[in-house]
Amino acid sequence: MALRDGIAFQVRPYLAPGEQVQHVVLVQAGISPYFNLVPTLGLFSWNLTTNLLPWSEYYFFASGAVMAALFLACCTIYLTRVRNRILVVTNQAILLMGAGLIAWATPNGPPLLRLPRRTVLGPPRGLSGAMLLSGERLWVSPLFRKRVTAANAELAVVTSPPWPGSAIS
Repeated sequence: MALRDGIAFQVRPYLAPGEQVQHVVLVQAGISPYFNLVPTLGLFSWNLTTNLLPWSEYYFFASGAVMAALFLACCTIYLTRVRNRILVVTNQAILLMGAGLIAWATPNGPPLLRLPRRTVLGPPRGLSGAMLLSGERLWVSPLFRKRVTAANAELAVVTSPPWPGSAIS
């Protein structure tokens, strides 16, 4: 079963009658994804200093303890500040739902936000895909940027007025 189908099945109780899921986007709110670089850069600098400075057994163990404390502090900050979200685009509305920290593709509870379908998403900007939705900064993975673009493209097709001379006017 595809990810979209699994999430669409799980959000059915929160949809209005006749509402159909068109797109599902997994996003992250809260702390910037650039924070993930901190432990990597810390490990790199620790490795650099232990190889460049005169080697001492006590220095090595002391620096290892400091590095372990830094790593645990970064993990604690990350786990307490990150908030996974699921952005569900239907034919009638846009739902922003909370997701679990470990089970990031499982909605936990009713929608946090329900916006009309005419709301334009994004566009995601920058390397990490920052996007603002109703005052909350969301970070969109590069894997899901095409889905945000497709949702906006469908919105443009649905809401665009007929041009002069067309068969509809």
